[in-house]
Amino acid sequence: MIRFALFLLISLAISSQVAAGVKNEKESLNIFVPDDVFEIFQNASPTIKAKHCSAFNEHPYQEIVRLSQNPPKRIFGYNSRMDNRKEVEGAIQTEEFVLKMSEAYTDSWVSGSNEKRQKALDAIYAWANADALTQTKPCAKNGRLLESCTEWTQNDGQDLSDKKDHSTTQIHMMHIAYGYYLTLADFNSDDPKHLVIQNWIKTFFKWNKKPGGVYIGLDLGYHWPAVLQSTIENVSGFSERHPKKLLTKAVQELDKLVLEDGSIKDRTTRGNKALWYHHTGLIETIVTLEMARKYGVKIPESLEQRLEGAGEIFIRGFEDHSYMDKWASKAHNSVFTLGKQDFRDNLKLPNGNAWLYIFSYRYPNTEFTEKLDRILSQYPRNGRYDGYVGFGLGCIYATAKEAKG
Repeated sequence: MIRFALFLLISLAISSQVAAGVKNEKESLNIFVPDDVFEIFQNASPTIKAKHCSAFNEHPYQEIVRLSQNPPKRIFGYNSRMDNRKEVEGAIQTEEFVLKMSEAYTDSWVSGSNEKRQKALDAIYAWANADALTQTKPCAKNGRLLESCTEWTQNDGQDLSDKKDHSTTQIHMMHIAYGYYLTLADFNSDDPKHLVIQNWIKTFFKWNKKPGGVYIGLDLGYHWPAVLQSTIENVSGFSERHPKKLLTKAVQELDKLVLEDGSIKDRTTRGNKALWYHHTGLIETIVTLEMARKYGVKIPESLEQRLEGAGEIFIRGFEDHSYMDKWASKAHNSVFTLGKQDFRDNLKLPNGNAWLYIFSYRYPNTEFTEKLDRILSQYPRNGRYDGYVGFGLGCIYATAKEAKG
């Protein structure tokens, strides 16, 4: 009797959402991959999908169980420079959970294993049921940042910053949401756990900053989260929150940030961190353009050409740090040392790898893509996870490229 009553309540809630124009959340929801690419991926053989998207073993599932034993109630204690991660309450556990969930989401989805998908659902439910991260101090209300929250009150950046705690929490939660809605929302969709998870995610939607200016960072200045929320809510095409309008503005502004020589404004010039800032600029730029294609936004041909140059800068700069000097020497908000970049010595990236696979798919015939492909081939299945997106976006493009032939 109790189970029937619970089922009835859930059914009534879903019916009221549909009547209000809210998208049916029993379905998977893709905001990132254009339909033509997604169709190629879906029609690829299970062997090709497994080659690029499957986990190597059961480790991610063991980890998400471990990390769900006592979910953190909040993230608290970042300083403005964010160089004290190890001392921050909830920071490491949340980072690890987002990364391991991105792998579990992808592997379980591609495998089609009910057992694996149940493990992923149970882990997210554990966090949702514990109201994880909801006690982080909110620093936004009605889409506006609160003046009571602070950052950089000291020049050395060692001041405690509730604003950093807040933004870090919000973006981690959005990455959890992207993966959930794409890979898991349609699994055993009548399971009441989904309603708990979706209500938990919606709690964080109300604490997102309203997207204003377009900038690199925080999922393109909260544009990605706004696209997700407006798609779930099925907002009117007349609304400024409609995904196509949000992404049209994003493309227009990115068109200004990617310069004629392929450098990215105020990022490729960041001294010893130029390669890193160029890389992170490419993450959000290239992923955003795929979102734009998904929603039918036209990409300027000249921007496509400049992005090809931007990819070349990264690949050359990765292989030879001195190649970055002509931009890095400007030392925008940074220091510069001739021929030196602070960047890892390999591209086995657990976070931020998606753009590399998208670039390879979009620019398959260039000399620099061939070089990139040779590098990526050293790290099989590395696109299966990506903590900067929340699921293995890169492996979708790797699969589509091979399936396309």
